[in-house]
Amino acid sequence: MTALNATERNLRIPAADGFLLGATLFLSGQAPTDPGDRPIVIVNPAVAVRRHFCAKFAYFIASLGAIVLSYDDRGIDPIELNSG
Repeated sequence: MTALNATERNLRIPAADGFLLGATLFLSGQAPTDPGDRPIVIVNPAVAVRRHFCAKFAYFIASLGAIVLSYDDRGIDPIELNSG
């Protein structure tokens, strides 16, 4: 079994109305021979659950070679809540 190896990057994704949603992109730490061959997984947390709750699962899936995106629903991200 290989060691878990993935990286994460926090993003802001604009909704159709321009509202920015917090998101995290998880990528395998191993360079693929062809990035187009990687599966893409979107981890959709439950309503009113922050994306960080699913981070360990997303990290694990990414370490297997997938590109993983997890995001917060509108109003869940603490930066949104503090920006008034």
